[in-house]
Amino acid sequence: MVVFIVTLPYLCIITIPYLCIKTKLIIKKIYFFKPYVTNKLLFMSPNLFKPKELKRYNKLFSTLTKFGFKDVMVHSQIRKIIPKSYLKNHPETDKMLSFSKFERIRMVLEELGPTFIKLGQIFSNREDMLPRELIKELEKLQDNAPALKNFDITKVIEEELDIVVSDYFRFIDSKPLAAASLAQVHKAELINGDKVVLKIKRPNIEEIIEADILVMKQIAKNLDKYSKQAKAFQPLRIVASFEKSIKEELQFLKEMDNVERFAKNFEDDESIYVPNIYHELSNDHIICMEYIDGIKVSEIDKLAALNINSKKIAKVGVDLYIKQILKYGFFHADPHPGNIFVLPETGKLCFIDFGMMGNIMPNDKELLEELLLYFMHKDVKKIIATLEKIAVKSSIPDYKKLEYDLYELVEGVSNIAIQNIRMNSIIEQFKNILYENEITSPHYLYMLMRSLVIIEGVGLKLDPEFNITDNLQPFIATIALRRFNLKRLF
Repeated sequence: MVVFIVTLPYLCIITIPYLCIKTKLIIKKIYFFKPYVTNKLLFMSPNLFKPKELKRYNKLFSTLTKFGFKDVMVHSQIRKIIPKSYLKNHPETDKMLSFSKFERIRMVLEELGPTFIKLGQIFSNREDMLPRELIKELEKLQDNAPALKNFDITKVIEEELDIVVSDYFRFIDSKPLAAASLAQVHKAELINGDKVVLKIKRPNIEEIIEADILVMKQIAKNLDKYSKQAKAFQPLRIVASFEKSIKEELQFLKEMDNVERFAKNFEDDESIYVPNIYHELSNDHIICMEYIDGIKVSEIDKLAALNINSKKIAKVGVDLYIKQILKYGFFHADPHPGNIFVLPETGKLCFIDFGMMGNIMPNDKELLEELLLYFMHKDVKKIIATLEKIAVKSSIPDYKKLEYDLYELVEGVSNIAIQNIRMNSIIEQFKNILYENEITSPHYLYMLMRSLVIIEGVGLKLDPEFNITDNLQPFIATIALRRFNLKRLF
C-alpha cells in the first residue's frame, strides 16, 4: 500500500488507456487492445472507456505535470502514448517544485478533488503502511474543504425536496457552517422557530466519484498483477473497501438510519443526547437535522466559565465511547473534538456527524473482547490465535518473531506505571507488529484504533491526568464475568 499512496502520481500513469487519451478522441465504440510490455511494466487498457473516464485521465495528466511528476512520463516508453502537451513544462511547475515530494502528493490529491481527498483522509491514519512525513501531509486533508462557489442553496433545496422554501424556512444562511469533501453544512431556522442544519451533497458528486473509482480500480488491478510489493497489501481489496466506505458516506438515508440506531442504543442513558432528524425535509441528498447549540469538548475555557467539570466530561465521554465499541459494536468512527459537544444547560454530551460509523459483527466483537482479555493476561499465544481469526489475510513468516514482538509489547505496557500508559503509543507499536508480521486486519479494526487514539486525545485535553485504562477496567471485569461464568462454560 506504500506504493499505492506514496507513488500515487506515478501509479496513475501506469494505467493510462493505451492510445485514446486526448479528450478529442472520446471513444464511442468498444476497442480491444493487446497488452504492451515495456521495461517490465504491462500496460493494459480496459475494453471500454467512457467519456468521463477519459476526462479524469486527462485531469490526472494535467495535475501530475503541474506538480512536477512529469519525470516518470518522460523517462519511460509510456511517453509515446501521452499527449505532447502534457510533456511540456506547466507554467506553475517551477513554483511547485519548491515543495517536498510528500507535500506535492498531498497537493495532487487536493487538486484531483473529493474522491482522492477522501482517500488521503482515510489513509492519514495508516501509520503502519505509510512514511511519517506523508502521514503528516495527509492529516492536513482533514481540514475543511473549499466552499462551493455560486451555490444557490434555495434553488437546490426546492428542486430536491419539491417544496417552496419560504413555506418551511424562516431563514437559511447561504454561507456554509462547514464544508467537507462530499458535502457542506448550512445553518437554518424553520417557520416554527426550530434551529436546524442542512447537510447538502456537493453537485454531481456521485458521477465524479464513480469515474475516480474506475480509475483507482484499474490502478489496483495492475498493481495486483505486476507489483509484488503492492500485492502484499491487496490493492483490489483496499479499493473495494474504499469504494464501500465512500459510497456509504454518500448515502444520506443510511446516515439517518445511523442516527436512529445510535439513539436507540442510548435511549436509556441520561448522559448523552442525540439530535433529531426532520425526515419530511430530508432525502438522499439533503439531511435536515436539529442544530446543536453546544460547546465543543476542546473549548476548555468556555466549559470552565460555566462551571462544567472537564474531568467529569472526560470520564463520561470515554465511557460512552467504550460502550459504543464493546457493548453495541456500533461506534462513531470520527470522534474528533469538532464532533462532540457539551450541552451547557444539561451537561449532556452530544455526538454529531454520523456519516462514518464503525460496525462490528457479533462474532468479531467477541474476538475483540478475547483479544483484550488475553492482552491483559499476557497470553501471547492466544493473542496470535485471535489475531489470525480477526485478520482478513495472515502470512506470518516467523511465529517466533511475532511471539517475541507481542511479548515485548505486553511486558513493556505492564512495566509502565498505570498513570503513564498512553493508548496512542501502544496502538502505534501494535500496528507496526501487524505490518512487520504480514497480518492484514479488517478496515473496521483500523477505524477503531484510530478512533481510540482520537478519543484518548480528547480525554487528555479535558483532563491532563486522564488515563483510558481506568475507563477500561470496569468493562474488562464485565467481559471476564460474562465469559467465565458456569453457564457459558457449559
